[in-house]
Amino acid sequence: MSEEILDKKSKLVLKVLNKIKNDDNFVAGSQAVLPYMPKKYNQQIIDEVLWHLEDLGYIECQSSEGHVQYINANYKGQNYRELNLIETKELLCKSVILPIIVSAITSLITIWLTGHFK
Repeated sequence: MSEEILDKKSKLVLKVLNKIKNDDNFVAGSQAVLPYMPKKYNQQIIDEVLWHLEDLGYIECQSSEGHVQYINANYKGQNYRELNLIETKELLCKSVILPIIVSAITSLITIWLTGHFK
């Protein structure tokens, strides 16, 4: 998978989008997202996050006059938590579990060889 890890802002925006989307998975632009965000976020910041999420394939956006007007939360955007969990499990398996197994097997072979040649 090796997707880019989502930052805090992106996760928050995806959470809001999934909360306020209609039955067709549409949200009426960044203005609809703004009331659900912390006060420190303005429309420009939300637009930047939305465009970033679009670049990563989580949503589809249509913009007009420099602002996002329509947002479609696709499958990846709707299921980002589950996909992130799968990615984390894969990372742990490759980075932690696999090296432990290889180390254990190597140790067993070494013990067997040193005992075999005595």
